[in-house]
Amino acid sequence: MAVITRLGAIVLISMILLLLSPSSVISPGGLPPLPEPVIPVDGTYRKAEDVYRALDKLYEAYETITPLESGLSQVKRLPIPAFRIGNGPCALLIVGGIHGDEWPVIGTVLYVAEQYARGMISGAAYETGATPPAPGAAAGNTADTPGALARDASLSRDIATVLQGRSVVVVPMLNPDGLGTSRYNGRGVDLNRNFDAGWAKAIGKKGNAPESEAESKFLADLTRRVKPDVVMAFHCFLDCVFWTYDQEGECLKRDEEVARSVIEAYGDLLHGGLQASSPTESAHGGYKDWFIKEFRRPGFTIETPGRDRFGSLENMVKSDFWPRFQEASVRAGLNAVRTFLGYAQGEGQ
Repeated sequence: MAVITRLGAIVLISMILLLLSPSSVISPGGLPPLPEPVIPVDGTYRKAEDVYRALDKLYEAYETITPLESGLSQVKRLPIPAFRIGNGPCALLIVGGIHGDEWPVIGTVLYVAEQYARGMISGAAYETGATPPAPGAAAGNTADTPGALARDASLSRDIATVLQGRSVVVVPMLNPDGLGTSRYNGRGVDLNRNFDAGWAKAIGKKGNAPESEAESKFLADLTRRVKPDVVMAFHCFLDCVFWTYDQEGECLKRDEEVARSVIEAYGDLLHGGLQASSPTESAHGGYKDWFIKEFRRPGFTIETPGRDRFGSLENMVKSDFWPRFQEASVRAGLNAVRTFLGYAQGEGQ
């Protein structure tokens, strides 16, 4: 009898320790635990190896993330990673690192991706009726006030609602050969001039033909395969959001509505606001322009500030602007998808 009593005590203590362990919290309704975050809000990635290590952590932490087949860079034959968050049709495709010297946006893309993955986990509660885990507390964020926790819960609910039955595809680093050192790829081509959108008129180092480079070919093929509803490509220096290419009529009206929802998320963070460009004004050959032309769906180039406001990219990522921009980018993607889907369902007409 004493043996049974001791055994029962051991089991009881073990259960208590399991429940108290922050890394093993089982949420109500049997929902999976929310992993500790692996991508910091101020993370920087200036070498391809840094990106690969961050991706290994993401893949290990989140079952909602599925690695896709990588491409290979033009010269060094380095992997160009891609992954999918969630299941179902692709609602949003996010791209970073098209220009190697615009390294901060790789951190943005990885941060946004993790927030969507976390939201899909904690947001599963809204499908089961269970109480979701508190994202702010579990994530180790500075969320020590009821208001901050409420904002976290609201964001998780939005992620779960907007992306339910859909997926997000992410290419965090298109140009590993140039990362941290050069705007161009290993052959000296500007990848954002190498797409079939007015390519013949493009200026600069645009390559021998549209999609002549392995990197741009990989991204174009991936886009054709997943057919996203919305595209967001992150860049640096111009402090605005570009949203047009050659839309007209209802397509232009819809895309302007989506664009306004994107810039609303950034508020006063991007001083240039929304910037329109037409085929005659565009630099041509850009990925966003190609997507709009080929798919007749909204595409955006999100341009962070840089030297004009902060003196350098290093100063920008150390400023209080940067975490605000990261958080706003999470919301911007959701706004774009929600507005596009609402318009497609007749709510915006």
